[in-house]
Amino acid sequence: MNTGLYPFHNVSIQARSWSAKICAGAPLLMLTAFAALISYGIFVEPVVLLTTCAIMNITVWVWFSVTALFCIAGTIFAQGAIEDELQLSSENEFCQKSRHVSSQVDVEGVCDDRVAHLIVIPNYCEDEALLTETLQSLSEADDRETFHIVLAMEARERWSSEKAQRLKERFKHVFALIVITVHPSDMTVQHLDGSIIAEVPGKASNLKWAVPMGLSACKDAGALGSVSSVLLTITDADCIFHPSYFRVLSKEFNMLREAPGAEHLWTMWQAPQLPFRNFFDSPACSRVWGYIASVFEFGGVAGLSFGCSHMVFSAYSLPLQLALNVQAWDGDVIAEDHHCFLKCFFYSAHASATNAMENGTAFEPKLRMRPIYLPVKATSVSSQSYWQSWIDRWHQAKRHSQGVAELSYALLASYHAVCSLPWEMQTFSLYLQFFCVVFRVWCVHLLPMCQALGLGSLTALWLFHERSVPMCPTEIWWADLTTMEYLLCGFAGAWVLVWPVVIPFLLVIVANCLFLNLIFLRPRDKHLSSAKWTIWHAIDGGVPGNNGTQRFFAIVMVLFDCIFSLSLIMIPYGFVAEIVAYFEVAFFGNNVEYKTAPKRTVGPTAYGTMYDPCERPLGQISDATKKIRRGRLSAIEA
Repeated sequence: MNTGLYPFHNVSIQARSWSAKICAGAPLLMLTAFAALISYGIFVEPVVLLTTCAIMNITVWVWFSVTALFCIAGTIFAQGAIEDELQLSSENEFCQKSRHVSSQVDVEGVCDDRVAHLIVIPNYCEDEALLTETLQSLSEADDRETFHIVLAMEARERWSSEKAQRLKERFKHVFALIVITVHPSDMTVQHLDGSIIAEVPGKASNLKWAVPMGLSACKDAGALGSVSSVLLTITDADCIFHPSYFRVLSKEFNMLREAPGAEHLWTMWQAPQLPFRNFFDSPACSRVWGYIASVFEFGGVAGLSFGCSHMVFSAYSLPLQLALNVQAWDGDVIAEDHHCFLKCFFYSAHASATNAMENGTAFEPKLRMRPIYLPVKATSVSSQSYWQSWIDRWHQAKRHSQGVAELSYALLASYHAVCSLPWEMQTFSLYLQFFCVVFRVWCVHLLPMCQALGLGSLTALWLFHERSVPMCPTEIWWADLTTMEYLLCGFAGAWVLVWPVVIPFLLVIVANCLFLNLIFLRPRDKHLSSAKWTIWHAIDGGVPGNNGTQRFFAIVMVLFDCIFSLSLIMIPYGFVAEIVAYFEVAFFGNNVEYKTAPKRTVGPTAYGTMYDPCERPLGQISDATKKIRRGRLSAIEA
């Protein structure tokens, strides 16, 4: 969009401007300022420490507890959505028959209102069996004849093209089209200030290359019609979508397209993602991360139904037209999912402002997110050896923590937006939306750190003063609840140091037990003899036993991990990893080493459906997997 308005959505924290450098260092400066405030409270004025801890405890308690409650509600929504899809299977079968296409699919020849799907799978050094299973699961999805698959490979991976070609040959008759893109290893990024740096290897730089190249290949093959009718889905190599996900996505897109306005072009979709495919086989450090991440992501998705905000994560969908207009992925970004959402948000503000300046229309950022309550099943980090998994999980934790750079990006984009937008457009509503976006990222990366630092300092002070805190009673029944000082002590945690975390811990336990039961174990049991049986339904987390014993083992594992492991494991993989990320973002931006996390589908023994479909003999896999191999997948291998 060629206007005089500064393209604030294209800013980068790795530019040479002073504003970029300040914003890059902002997370570290914020934490340093908070640490200084805590130190002042410890050594000079205890009321400052108590007040700060009380504010942090209440904020974290409310935020995480509400998120967990949304998560529990969302799990119930998801269970209903899963069961509803089974009831609609006969209707969907009729629809498929009425829209019959030949084996040589021409998507433009299908009904005019039909949506085409461009599905991009960026990967680097992923196991071929893992990718095979992912493609097999997509082959079981509704409307698979509208799928245009892009295998986004990396030139840095030796033999990646050969691996992609084998996969293409195996599945080329299943989907509308499969194309292969190979991301070069010597690309550069140019910033608005003219500075040029080398790309940061990773998912973002791969997508920056793969999306336009994949689209071009589809166009050359004559496989795609109007870009405005194409939905783009980004997915990791280990993600298994529910077979009805893309049909529901198309239905929502068409519903929005028929409504007044152009909301369908400004909407992103997210399904909750649960990393429990290898729940039983993964090490404790991976399971603990899964508990926290699942509650946060599932709760965030469910919160959308209650008017809250959220950001896309890992596997998500958006209109292809929006992705192309925004140029949603930059080559110098680590957290591509959050960056994609934030860049789309600020682009929507830029586009709306430009339109308002030219046509006198109302100005408001247009981007919206919608939930799809059909969970995506993914894997946790699991290496060939148990202790190597702990090392690899550390690298993953560092990469996730690097997402704090998106707080810096949001601050920088907001600053340039305020500086460049005309004064008459700078309304309270606009400031509130910018604040909510920045605050969301701040809550993810800084709020837990500040609360942990404050509560940890209060605990150290409590121990130093022989289990008492200055200004506070040593026993709760000494308190006069009408006295402000005693109320302050209570909210700060000085009476009972565990209260700020005990209720969120209980909600985490409840939510994860529900995940495993309602989304992993129940679908497998309920649909065992169903014609709708798919890989998605068969994935049960690998918990040994059957029926009641599986549920018992799952609950015991969740209880044990949360009670005995969660707090200890979150110190290195949460607190320390975030501290490292603050320093790296402040001094190096996103120019850090990107290490992928290994995620196996094959363990020492076959479990659930985590099998190698190329090498493992049929006699060595589970009954559930045999049913899959002998059933719907037989058509693929024919």
